[in-house]
Amino acid sequence: MISYSLTKNTMKPDTTEFIATIKQSRKTDLDRIIDYMVSEGTGLTRPQALAYFEKLMQTFEHFIEESGGISIPLFRIRLTIKGVFRNKGDSFDSERHKINIRIIPGPRLNNLKERLKLTKINSPKRTPNPESFIDAFSQTTNSMATQHGIATLKGDNLKFDPNDVRQGVFFIPEKEPKANIRVDFYSSIKTTETGFLIPALPSGKYTVVVQAIMKNHTSVRGGVLHPVITVY
Repeated sequence: MISYSLTKNTMKPDTTEFIATIKQSRKTDLDRIIDYMVSEGTGLTRPQALAYFEKLMQTFEHFIEESGGISIPLFRIRLTIKGVFRNKGDSFDSERHKINIRIIPGPRLNNLKERLKLTKINSPKRTPNPESFIDAFSQTTNSMATQHGIATLKGDNLKFDPNDVRQGVFFIPEKEPKANIRVDFYSSIKTTETGFLIPALPSGKYTVVVQAIMKNHTSVRGGVLHPVITVY
């Protein structure tokens, strides 16, 4: 089931029009695709699936380089050149021209549209969404934190104002849920990635929370990293 929500059409602020936004319920990356390929009954091992997938990618690249495109039931790929040529004798110049790769749905994808089912949901509120906690010292992800070490949080909507004490990265002790230990030193603060120095934390388990004020809003919103982080 494909979820969608409606948001005000900001391109036409004087109308009552809304536009639909598709919400992907879960990110589908290479790992998830390979997991599906090796699911029970397929007879494929994970190394085999990875090898087949890589060979398929290399094959696509080969024929695109050789003939400028491919056409398979799933999609068609063709190359186009952007830019103006001065006259018939002019040639491609990387300073003035650019090669673009166009992907066009093939019959399989076009037929898939007829099978898609939609469900309408309320517009989700934008909140910080931390997904991965990477501890540089132990080189672990979503597992542990090293006191006074460097950590990186990855996700979405992670940007905040470090000068506002209400915003930032917080460690909440499992045994003292009302205690918020705020990170004081940041190496970078970006929408999808934030680097910081882990504060002095007593041994125990912690929930990591990112608090921020979203653009065009005034209230603080928090996002929780769902794996619990352990300090030894």
